[in-house]
Amino acid sequence: MALSVAALVSAGVIISAKAAERGALNAASLALQADFRYARRMAMLEGRRWGVYFVEGGDTYYVFHSSPRAVVKTVSLPDGVTVVGLSEQEMVYLPRGTALHGFGVVLGKNGYTQRLTATVSGGRVEIKGIVKTDGGGAPLIWD
Repeated sequence: MALSVAALVSAGVIISAKAAERGALNAASLALQADFRYARRMAMLEGRRWGVYFVEGGDTYYVFHSSPRAVVKTVSLPDGVTVVGLSEQEMVYLPRGTALHGFGVVLGKNGYTQRLTATVSGGRVEIKGIVKTDGGGAPLIWD
């Protein structure tokens, strides 16, 4: 009886830890998506390029504008979440709100990853589902 209770408690702790990892990853993705929207909106309002700059393997990203280029916001990802894959170093929005190029970024935490992609024409950012990796690295940024 005591053994089965201990097994159930252990299983609950493991499930809770995995849910917390996925929750932190999802929260980071939602915050990043909001920062992309902010950069896009500011590009249209101010009539100059705005963007988000990343360092692969890092846990920080930067929201910036150009003319002159200046960092407006520095964001630290939640504990343990890092940038594990990038299609480009930065995502740039033009004054009309479109993206300079398509973009993809993969965030990861303890073997889970979540991907965000942006299209050129609308500049909209889509969050893909969280996936468990096999330890062989981040999944592909593009489908």
